[in-house]
Amino acid sequence: MRKNIFLFLICFVHSVFAQQVFKTSTKAHEVAERFFQNKSIEWIIPISPSERLTLQWSERKNSFTEKTGIRTFVGYQGDLFIATMSISNTGDVSGDFTWKEKQWRIVTSRDGYLSIIKESSQGKCGGCDGGNCNVHGNMGVHRNPANIFSKAGSQSKQIHTDNFLRVFRLAVLVDKHYYNRYGSKQSVRGFWSRLETSLNEYYAREIGITFQIVNNDKLIIDSSPIFDGKTADRIINSATFKISNLIGEENYDAGIVIARNSDTGIGGLAGLGRVNYSTSKAKAMSTNINRIIAHELGHLFGSLHTFTTGGTSTIKTEPGNGQSIMSYGTPVNFFSLPSIYFIRETVRANTMVGTSKNNEAPVIDTTKLSREYTLPKETFFQFKIDATDSDGDPLLYAFHQADIRKNNAQFESEKSTRDNTKAFYNHWVIGSFVKREYDLSAGKAYTFWLGVNDTKDTYNEIINHPTRYDMYETKVKYVDGIPFKITNFQSKKYKTGEKVMLTWNVDSLLRNHKVRILLSNDFGKTFNHVLALETENDGSHEIVMPHTAIGRQVYHADQNGNPIFHSGLGLIKIEVIDHIAFALTNNDVTGNGGFEVENSEIIFTKTPPSNIKILDGSPIPHADIEAVSTCSGNSTTQLTLNEVRYQNFITRTWTAQDSCGNTSSFVQHIEIEQPTTPPTPSTPQQVKGRVGVNTENPEVTLDIRRIELHLLPLGQPQGVSFPNFTTTERDTFDKKEIKEGTMIYNITEKCLEIFQHNTWMCLGKPANSNTSTSTILTKKYTKGRMGINTGNPQASLDIMEIDIHVLPMGQPQGVSFPNFTTQKRNSFDKQKIKEGTMIYNITEKCLQIFQDNDWNCFHAFPAINGSSIPLAAAPSKEYYKGRVGINISKPQATLDIREIDENFLQGVSFPNFTTLERASFDTTEIKEGTMIYNTTEKCLEIFQNNLWECLR
Repeated sequence: MRKNIFLFLICFVHSVFAQQVFKTSTKAHEVAERFFQNKSIEWIIPISPSERLTLQWSERKNSFTEKTGIRTFVGYQGDLFIATMSISNTGDVSGDFTWKEKQWRIVTSRDGYLSIIKESSQGKCGGCDGGNCNVHGNMGVHRNPANIFSKAGSQSKQIHTDNFLRVFRLAVLVDKHYYNRYGSKQSVRGFWSRLETSLNEYYAREIGITFQIVNNDKLIIDSSPIFDGKTADRIINSATFKISNLIGEENYDAGIVIARNSDTGIGGLAGLGRVNYSTSKAKAMSTNINRIIAHELGHLFGSLHTFTTGGTSTIKTEPGNGQSIMSYGTPVNFFSLPSIYFIRETVRANTMVGTSKNNEAPVIDTTKLSREYTLPKETFFQFKIDATDSDGDPLLYAFHQADIRKNNAQFESEKSTRDNTKAFYNHWVIGSFVKREYDLSAGKAYTFWLGVNDTKDTYNEIINHPTRYDMYETKVKYVDGIPFKITNFQSKKYKTGEKVMLTWNVDSLLRNHKVRILLSNDFGKTFNHVLALETENDGSHEIVMPHTAIGRQVYHADQNGNPIFHSGLGLIKIEVIDHIAFALTNNDVTGNGGFEVENSEIIFTKTPPSNIKILDGSPIPHADIEAVSTCSGNSTTQLTLNEVRYQNFITRTWTAQDSCGNTSSFVQHIEIEQPTTPPTPSTPQQVKGRVGVNTENPEVTLDIRRIELHLLPLGQPQGVSFPNFTTTERDTFDKKEIKEGTMIYNITEKCLEIFQHNTWMCLGKPANSNTSTSTILTKKYTKGRMGINTGNPQASLDIMEIDIHVLPMGQPQGVSFPNFTTQKRNSFDKQKIKEGTMIYNITEKCLQIFQDNDWNCFHAFPAINGSSIPLAAAPSKEYYKGRVGINISKPQATLDIREIDENFLQGVSFPNFTTLERASFDTTEIKEGTMIYNTTEKCLEIFQNNLWECLR
């Protein structure tokens, strides 16, 4: 996709008081036009004569979009939220962004040009000059966090979770000083719009609450100031009273005053946990900086600070100045789990600000975790959270230290991600090149909260989603002992296929565990190469380097281009199985760490997969392997195989030797899995107007999923079978009653037939054009299959014909796909469409299949592409006279899947298999006409004449 890149042009630079102003030669209307034309845009902003800030911008609709015509945008750098910008209905552009701990504004001048203003320092929360910080509030009402857990058992340490979507009406009073800065009520509304968007970026994803700012001119003070010039303490003590007098206590749920206080060192102040009380629900004040407002509202909603240094009124769960929103550090773009805990405890009783919705909480598999781990000193550790969500929502994982007020914070908190594993180890931070080291000495003990919450994929879904949590508390204790460390791995270069003896130190605490050995070729970002699936933790193991060259990376260079920070990209990791301990080879980026792998004199030109899984009792797959030598013109090599069987895996090592005495090896790891009982669905699963077979989370109107082959009896086929009819039987159908796009399998013609243009057509060739229920529908499930009109289904979905003599004269049978025009189909979001999904296109008069990111007719006629965001719809599944209907009460085919007037992905998806997987089916058990989608051939396949054939 072509990027839309927009660059400010600097006209001149000058200073105004404590501000630095960069005036550009860009007109505001040019920016507005560019942003209105594109859903996503890359915008390059100058922040000094020599520095540029590149952000990716997207629009966010909020409560001001429809009310005032103000459109609001957010700017991200990667996953870091940095900026907001609003464009008024008159084309004025305003914005705010934070960069390198400084605040900047984007304004439109009177002559229509844009300027970038660097703001002066705004102070800290609670007056932190000299470290004298205070967060005001009645600590008797909101219990001291240090004592919350002392009286409770381990079961109490859970983040409150419920199905309530809380939406707070936030009253934001803008006093005269800031009104003068904005210059008009419309500009203040632009500030409100940006603030609402910013707060929802911070709060919706992790806290699970959203804000709608009250749009009331009485909150814009454009005459005599009310609070300006007063102390922060006096402002918050009268804020609720004043706001309630202005707009009515019943017309808002929380509030904050934006004013210039007389305490020059205070940027904001708030009452702790006062949001639930009508007399103090607006007990907060701040400057006009969005991140400070978000911080002060965090106090109002119940959270103390999280930093260790920089002030008081803190739970001290983050080292230094902290990292989360409730700290003074960076990047302050997320809430830590302790803050989330206290805020959700505060609002749990408040069910008057939103609505109840259906959403199940994720569940952590605690069988794989322990309440306490004991490690020998200086040993690295990592956590892995295995969690499930019955709704199929995406999950976010967080791993935060949670030693409340113990003053021992060591481990930086980080924003939750979709990665369910987090490692803690000494390392250099790439980019800043700060060396991050932890105190892992004997006697140290640390508490961690491992949290998981469900989320959604799009912003509009997230702000309408009641976020739910599960959390697990564990402790890591260090004692005297032998550190778990790799000892002799000193070489900086190895060859592909080289055998290397790896050794490490083992303490008695870990000796009874087994270990796995992994390799990274990207300096620890991933460890995708398996060197040993499982081995004894006895201190040594021979490994074989993979047949992948690994180079060297220069991380930083001086002005002459000489490397300062550089390292080989190879690292080896030893993980203790079913434990948190791990060891790592030297990861010093200054040139001492990492290693390289260069090509051997012997090259393996043909190899089997390095890692495979087989079902216990299954034969080991044949392996084709070849190796050639570059030695003295003689390319032949001698190959030997050494196969070692263990209880749960097999290791096969091929060693090649040439006439020059060179050797190189290749290893294949085979995991042996035990058979399990195949899932047997009790009913088709329904989600948002969709039905799933073998899935609880269907992604299209009818989504038929494969079952993993090792879960079924050996050779059992899968696929979709259509009703089978002879041409004679099919010709008895009344053509007036046949829905366009209905499909059957014609056992006379040996082809899949579709009804279009008022005739039956084979897919790929015309069929004969002479065409011509009062039975109880049976719907059965067996061994991961579903049958319609059959109690013994022979495919994933087996739709059997009903004898035409027992149905009303002329009643047609067959399978009908959802019907769409090309225009309607183009509203689907292509990123959400499963490969192999099928619809019937009534514009093109053809059955279409989605493959290679495109819609194609079965006669290879190209379709037109399009996309949008899928929405939800209510499901409908009916049974009528020997027929099944999805989204229709009176189906006109054996299986009739109708489109519904909602803008979400609809269609039919067949089970997906590779050619190799499909070849494992027992052909004597496959019903003629069974269909699958072949992901190797990129085509819909049908079984006929005892062969699988692509439908082209």
